[in-house]
This record gives sequence, C-alpha cells and structure tokens, in this order.
Amino acid sequence: MLGHDLERMMDRCSDSNQTTAGFNSESSKKIQHLKQRLYTSEARAHCLLATLPQIVWVATAQGKVTNLSKRWYEYTGLTATQSVGWRFLQAFHPEDRDRVVRYWEEISYPPQHYQIQCRIQDADGNYCWFEGQGTPICSPDGEVLEWIGTYSLIESSTQVAETYEQKPPAARLDSPESDTLQRSQELTEPSQLSLLEQELPQAIIWEAEATNRQFTFVSHNAERILGYPIERWLEEPDFLAKVIHPDDRQWVLEQWRQEAQNNRDGEIKYRCLSADNRVVWFRDRDFVVEDQQRHLRKRRGLMIDITATQQESGQPDSYGYTAALTQLGKQAIDNTNVSVLMHSSVRLVSEMIGVECCHIFEWQPEEKRLQQSASVGEQQPTPALESLAVDAQSLMGCTMRSPQPVIMDDVHPATHFHDASSLKNQGWVSGVSVVIGTALGQEPPPQSPTDEGKASCFGVLAAYSHKHRCFISRDVEFLQAVANLLALAIRSQRAFDALGNRDYQLSYMRTSLANRNSELDHFTYVASHDLKAPLRAIANLSQWIEEDISEQLEAENLYQMQLMRGRVYRLDALIDGLLQYSRAGRSKTPPEQVAVEKLLEQVILALDPPTEFTIKLDSMLPTLVTERLLLQQVFTHLLSNAIRHHPRQDGTVVVRAQDLGDCYEFAVADDGAGIAPCFHQKIFVIFQTLQARDTTENTGVGLAIAKKIVEGKGGTIRLESQEGQGATFYFTWPKLC
Repeated sequence: MLGHDLERMMDRCSDSNQTTAGFNSESSKKIQHLKQRLYTSEARAHCLLATLPQIVWVATAQGKVTNLSKRWYEYTGLTATQSVGWRFLQAFHPEDRDRVVRYWEEISYPPQHYQIQCRIQDADGNYCWFEGQGTPICSPDGEVLEWIGTYSLIESSTQVAETYEQKPPAARLDSPESDTLQRSQELTEPSQLSLLEQELPQAIIWEAEATNRQFTFVSHNAERILGYPIERWLEEPDFLAKVIHPDDRQWVLEQWRQEAQNNRDGEIKYRCLSADNRVVWFRDRDFVVEDQQRHLRKRRGLMIDITATQQESGQPDSYGYTAALTQLGKQAIDNTNVSVLMHSSVRLVSEMIGVECCHIFEWQPEEKRLQQSASVGEQQPTPALESLAVDAQSLMGCTMRSPQPVIMDDVHPATHFHDASSLKNQGWVSGVSVVIGTALGQEPPPQSPTDEGKASCFGVLAAYSHKHRCFISRDVEFLQAVANLLALAIRSQRAFDALGNRDYQLSYMRTSLANRNSELDHFTYVASHDLKAPLRAIANLSQWIEEDISEQLEAENLYQMQLMRGRVYRLDALIDGLLQYSRAGRSKTPPEQVAVEKLLEQVILALDPPTEFTIKLDSMLPTLVTERLLLQQVFTHLLSNAIRHHPRQDGTVVVRAQDLGDCYEFAVADDGAGIAPCFHQKIFVIFQTLQARDTTENTGVGLAIAKKIVEGKGGTIRLESQEGQGATFYFTWPKLC
C-alpha cells in the first residue's frame, strides 16, 4: 500500500514536469515520510517471519526461491547460496524431489493453491515430514507476480523416512519365517510403522512383490478407508485390481504393466469402490526398492485418499466432455471432410484434457508406416514425426497393436521403445495414445467380400504434454471416444467414396451396355436383312421355275421344289424369331394401368383360335400398373403355344391369377397332351421343339421369349405337367413396374 502511494506521488511529480531540485519542501517531506513507513513495514514483516515456527519461503512466478525465513537455515544448516533458486531441493528426501517438481508443474499453470507433504533433512541428517503450502500473488489483471508459502513440521514425524525404509527384523520381507507368520508380525508388531499410520490417517501404506504387486504389507488404514479386511489384501491375488472402479481398471492395469516393464516409479490417480460401494479417489505414488546390487527387490507405495479434495475441486466436467463429443459428432453427421474433422479433433482434445500437443497419424498399409495427418501444438512441422515406423518395438507400433490405451507418465526413462529418443527431442514428457479403429491383429475375419476392410486400423490419436501429467480415466475415455468417432467418420467416408466409385462404374457399365445393345440391334437388323434378301430370291426363283416348266417336271421334282420353299420359309421364320428374342424385354414403354381381362380379350382376338376352341378367363383377374406391351407378349406366346400344340380342335385353356402380396401369379392351363417332366426345362431353350418341324411348323422361340421377358421383370416362370394330363404354365409379375 505504501509502495503504491509512493509511486503515485512520483507519477504526479513527473506529470507536472518537475525535477528533483524543483520539489517543494512539502512534497519532499511527504515522500520521505512514505519511504520511512515502507521501510518500517518491511522490517516488521521480516521480524514477524523470523519468529514464526514454520519455514517461510518466497519464489518467483517460475518457482525459483528468492527468500527463505531464518527457520530454514536453522533447521537445514544450509546457507543462502545453497538454498536459492532450485538448490533448496537438495534438502528434500531423494524420493520426494521429483514428486515435488512434478506437483509444482501441475499447479503452476493455471496457478492453484500449493499443498503437499514431503520429507526435509535437518542439520543432523535426519528426515522429518513437513506439510508445504503456497499461494500465488497476482496483479489486478491476473498475472502471477510471485509465490509465498510455508513448510510446517508434522508433529512426531522425526525419522519417519528411516522408519519406513528400515523395518524391525520381525517384519522384514526376507525373514526365514513363513509368509503367514511374516504378515502376522507385520500387522501386529507395535513397530514404528504405527507411528507413520497415525501421522498419515488419510493414506494407505503398502508394500508388494516387485513383479506381480502381491501385497506383503498393508497399513490398517486400508480397512478403515475402504472397509475390506487386511487379510484379503494380503491373501487374495490381484485384490486391489478387483476393487478399482470398472471405468478405471483397464488403463490402470496397463499403467502398472508399463511401470513394471520399465522398472520405474509411478504416480497415478484413480477410483476404488469401498465395501459399502462408495467411490474413493486415490493418488497412488509407488517407487521401486533395490538391494545393494541394484536388483529390484520390492515396490512400496502410498495411496492418499483425495476424495474430499476431488469433490471440492470438481471432477473433470463430464457435461463438458459430452458437449465436446456432441459438437464433434455433429460435424461428422454433417458430412464434414475427414481432414477438417481431424484438425477439429486435435484442437478439441488439446483444449479438453489440457495437453500442449496432439497428433493424428494415419496408417498407410502399403508403406507399413504412419503418416501425420493433423497436429496441434507444434510451431512447425517436425520431420521426425511426419512419418513413423510401426514395428512392435516402437511406441506407435505398440499402440496400434494394443486394444487398450497406452499411457506414459514419463517418456524419458523409456528405453524399450526405439523411437523414444525422437519423442524426447520434441520435449514430450507424458502422453497417452489410442488406436483409431481396430488394433492390428484384432480384426475379425470378414463374413463376406463386402465386409473386407470394415473393421480395420486407421491410425493413432496421440496426446502429449511437456510436463509430468497424471492422466485420469475421464481423460483417457474422452480420447478413446474421439478416436472411435474418427474411426466411424473415416469408415463412412471410405464407404461413401467406394460407393461413388461403384456408382461411376455402374454408370459406365450402363452406358456401355446401352451401346452394346444398340450395336446388337443394328447387327441383328442388318444380319436379318442380308440373310432374308437371298432367301426371298431363292423362294421367288423356285416359284418362277416351277411356273415356267411345271409341265416338264415330274411329280417328285415338284415335291422337291415345294420342300425347298418350305425350308426357305422356315429359315425366314427362324430369323424373325431370333430378331424378336434379341429385342425381348428391352423395349421400354411407359407404365400404365392395365386390366388383365381386357388385355387377354385383345390377345385372343388377335390369335383367332378355331371356333370350337374354348378359352376361359377367371373373373378375379386383376388390374395393375405395368408395361402393357411386355405382359401382352407373354400371354400371346403362352396362349399361342397352347392352341398350336393342342391335339384337338375343341380344346380348352383356362387363365387365372393369384395375389402373392408384392406380385401376382398367373396360370395358363390347357387340357392337351401334356409334357413329360424330362422336357420341362428344354422347352424354354431357344429353337428347341418337342415335335419334328416337318410335322408341326414351329420355330421354338415363343416360350424362350416369354421366359426372357418374365425374368427381366424380376419374376419366375415354370411348368407343371405330366404326359397325357395337360400342362399349366405359371409365371409371376410385379404389381408395380
């Protein structure tokens, strides 16, 4: 306050363009008075801080310590030179230093209240537990000017770290007694671990086998916090995995697997379900314990109950995630180009889960590589990331082969991925990646040729931070949901593109078919004309010869001349039949309403059957919308066939119809000689006849044309007949054209 008053005074003097020499005595006295008050206030603050039992610290906006209270130097024995900047961390327990730095990175942007428990070494080399707190000092516009905070000693915590590291002999893991006795001693021995439990009532202290996380020690707080007996923790395999919240279980187990594979410490936040079905949030910090030969011996950890803090700060906004996914889904439904959708996705992921970098790598199956398709957070394209290999020893290759998200809380110690160096070069520290589509090797076999490629791997969606991050389940679930939506959009666009290609191919084939039909029509017309012209000449010439020398020809010669003309006329009829067959069903006429009964009356009139011949029409014949000419041709050929091949002049034909729902089934039945079953298929073949053409003049084209027309309309035609029992031809016809 005094500083601001002094500044305002100086500003007023400056604005009036007065020099120091020109100040009047009254102004000079006021400035001196304000300076004296400012110095007095600062001295009072320093004296007050020196008398406080807590360690008081002041740091820059970037976290570098600039001032520490007298209590710090008395407790640690360090000098000011050894403490300012980040050098104060040398007094912290080695296992706490990285955790303190990571926690600072998490809360410094955006600035939040600082609160953490850690161990600080005193001048005699002993460690005590302290609770640290800090608050940002901000300008009126929200800019952080500096940080101020304290470290308070947690009572009765002296030598806590040594107690935790050095258990009494009866509780050691390498004791020769049996496992059961050893666990009993760990639970009942009044060791100093009880002291640690009392000091950390909201934490579960645990120790487990290094390889399988089978608990060998669990503090009694576990039973109080979650409600499960200690014996279950110690005796049931994978007990903790069973009580982790189902939504968090898979990715937490994957995180543990990666920690075990890399032999590294870990910190993760997840939910558990208590015995009374409450949701309890934990921040689980575990670290590896090695022997003198640096062989991995066990894992120890601290599960801190952060449920209250989580509820106060609020869990990740599920509504916000849902709204973001809805927005992205709307873009996909609006047929947004996949490339645009990818860029929207990386921006949304970066914003929602708070990461600096987000990338989409698209799978190129021909090249067996990933190609970067969308990115946010990089100032310029990175050549090392434009194309990535996907073998099993690479991070992206592992992601593409894993049905679960791959989470890395610290990429720097990762040595089993040969592409880890390129990730480090980009400054990536923590990250999570998920496959877009189906993981390689997980695709179900296609059920049909059209299913090929429907379930496939499209690429990888990766989010990375330059800071240490603890990705919670909501972050991972949101990332997976975005990947699933992208997979659906990519699959839809590829199907749409394939459909467009098929449509183009179909259009091309349709045009090609029309051209072929046109060429065929022209060919048949020319061929029939060229063939029929000499036939007509032969018939006419034979007729003229017979007329000119008929008196000189014997009866046998006259018969031969007539037989020749008959063959000529038959060949002419065959050419006409071939022409009709080639054009059958291809003539397009507009659909119209057709009353079948009236249509049949016109057909019968045109056929002109013998007077004694009877054709009966069912009274329930329908009226439908169809192409009149095609239906008329079918009835013409069937009725003509029944009349021509009937053995009697007084034969009978009956025409009836039956409604089959989407079509009608018509029947043309006669009481003629019938057809043996062995010929039922032969009669529909072009030019096939059952009687010699010299006996009954017939081209064998009519039934073939009828079959072609019916099948062209999507119907079927069949024959039911026995020799000597008449014949019934059935065919179906659609109700709507």
